[in-house]
Amino acid sequence: MRALQSLVAASMGLISCTAGAQDGLPSFLGIVDLVQGPFAPGRVVLVDGEANATELPYQVGPDSVVRALPNSNFLIADRMFGRVLVVGPSGALIAEHALPAGNTMRDALAVNRHEVWITRAETNSLTVLDLRTGAFRTGADLTPILEDEAVADPEMMLRHGGRVFVQVQRLDDGATHSYKQFGSLAVVDARTEALIDAEPDTEGTQAIRLVGQTPRLKMLTTPDRKALMVSASGPLFSFDGAGGLERVGLDSLASEGLVYDEVTFGAVLGGFTTTTGSDGIGIVHTDIIAASHVMGVKTNQPTSAFDLLFEELFVVIESIIYDGRSGLVLMPGQDGTMNYYEPISRTGDRRQVLNYDPPAYISDFALIKKRPVSAVKDGVRINATSAK
Repeated sequence: MRALQSLVAASMGLISCTAGAQDGLPSFLGIVDLVQGPFAPGRVVLVDGEANATELPYQVGPDSVVRALPNSNFLIADRMFGRVLVVGPSGALIAEHALPAGNTMRDALAVNRHEVWITRAETNSLTVLDLRTGAFRTGADLTPILEDEAVADPEMMLRHGGRVFVQVQRLDDGATHSYKQFGSLAVVDARTEALIDAEPDTEGTQAIRLVGQTPRLKMLTTPDRKALMVSASGPLFSFDGAGGLERVGLDSLASEGLVYDEVTFGAVLGGFTTTTGSDGIGIVHTDIIAASHVMGVKTNQPTSAFDLLFEELFVVIESIIYDGRSGLVLMPGQDGTMNYYEPISRTGDRRQVLNYDPPAYISDFALIKKRPVSAVKDGVRINATSAK
């Protein structure tokens, strides 16, 4: 921790995105946290290739999760209001599905054209939404992989091929809300919804055992599609240094260890993204001040040096995306900004995207695959941007 504190102190205010603006920036749909308290709703914005934001005429919770769908639509898991929203590439609200009363939704993932799988807090099974009818039913049962754990408490999901990987946080019980030291990933057949045994030579049905802490945040596959990367770092601000960025073999269905170890660097891993080859970028947090330090990481071997790329002070950011078409990494900043960073040249541009009073920030976002229309029906343009 002392080594990292010294490095951060020396670099504070010196490493930033200061290069000239790039043409044709990636467009995205973003969730806005207005920073008005835990029960205040957030906003949804569409940001175009010139970093101009349009506020859309519906609200969601500030902790909502947004995912891009293969057909260029978006899926929003509105945790606060218990809804699944389908949104078009121009920001139009296509459909809204209210979940039955029950535990808080954590994630929503489209597994095929017609069905969305949903995870809910402190449960042992998934929920399935039929987009054609709006009907809900009980999905895959995670109980067989729990051993002596009482509650699976599933979190985020990822589909790869015909399998869905589900983060299992493993609550000790439903009363104390404490977690087992190590989390796991359940593997579910996307067609039959049956559990896939990750350890066929072991008695019973086994999940993928992680060496890091309880998993969280969105997962990614490596560019070569050989491994799954997961933030096995435990609850935010746990600062116990026992987790990090973990690599899981997609063929072996087994952990291949931590490629970023929180013990080594004394900083808790937040969001991350893969870029090209074996390179990646992670956001790490320390207990010095509220800040998001962006560093280069490896996805195929342990990261050996703290390679600080840039940082956002006084804000904790968890969402970061690499856009393969432009070669840019996008990460929200404080006061409504967005960083557009080019890993190859190690330069970037910070744009003022939002203009709210008091300042707000983008809590999650997903890239738009199709170029959005210039005018969004019923939307309100909220800024006229310039390079900052």
